Amino acid sequence: MEEKAKGEARVQEVTAMTRADVALKKAKGEEVVEKVRARQNAEALLKGTQVKSQTMKIEADRKANGMIKNSEAALKVSESNAAAMIAKAEAEAEGAEALAEKRRY
Repeated sequence: MEEKAKGEARVQEVTAMTRADVALKKAKGEEVVEKVRARQNAEALLKGTQVKSQTMKIEADRKANGMIKNSEAALKVSESNAAAMIAKAEAEAEGAEALAEKRRY
């Protein structure tokens, strides 16, 4: 009877040790899986951030180029207006001189 009790105790001990080993290995496996998932999530977040950043940079470049083109066009208009004003002033000056000549005679 004592032998039977010792045998059953030994079986229970081995069973408990086996369950503990299985639980430990399962926990380690789940740890590895969670680390892989975390790494994948981090990589996905990084990629998303990079794409968003690149999109923002492209949009900023596009706006900057548009502003440059608008500024260049405004500069050309201003230069043309200035040239027209100079030409008008020169014509008025010549007209005034011609009028002054006519008045002298």
